[in-house]
Amino acid sequence: MRQQRWLIREDPMVMLDYLQGVASERKLRLASAAICRLIWAHLRSKRSRAAIEAAEMYADGRIDKKTMLRAGKSAQAARRARGFQSFASAARDVALGAGAAYSAHLVLGAVANALGRDRASPAQCTIFFDVFGNPFRPLTIAPALLSWNDGTIIKLAQLAYDERILPAGTLDNTRLLILADALEEAGCTDEQILTHLRGGGEHYRGCWVIDLLLGKE
Repeated sequence: MRQQRWLIREDPMVMLDYLQGVASERKLRLASAAICRLIWAHLRSKRSRAAIEAAEMYADGRIDKKTMLRAGKSAQAARRARGFQSFASAARDVALGAGAAYSAHLVLGAVANALGRDRASPAQCTIFFDVFGNPFRPLTIAPALLSWNDGTIIKLAQLAYDERILPAGTLDNTRLLILADALEEAGCTDEQILTHLRGGGEHYRGCWVIDLLLGKE
């Protein structure tokens, strides 16, 4: 894949194909969970929703793989009890243990089937771009920015990561604006970073700027 094709964000499957072998298991799992949250309101079983939450917790190291898999199996049982549902399939798929890339592939398909590809694809591409940014132009962050004002940048980034808007799972744009202002005051001049934080739209756990500031991969 060339950079220009990534930046136009037309096909989430093409984006995922590029990410395989490049992206971390954690970020792929968080992106998949964010995509599943697009259909949260359609999930009629608490076990389906619990599988999405389990995948997020596993990605963050808060539960072990066995616990995540148990949540996935429970979501599978709920799906069978209610008959076939594409919505429930996505919730099950995100908690699979066969690898985050494989789970992401299944999630993309299940959500596209549930919502319709024309509706799902733009949202899925937006999530991938928020989580992975531009992988053709990786950035680093100056240590001086992170230590500025007794670690204010790290504290603000952690708050943005922790204090999500649920059940959508999106980050609070007001917190991101405050973070952007603090970064600029600390001496950050990178327009890619500042524009992403100030650009509005939806951001999720795994957001590439927040991960960069927190040292997450």
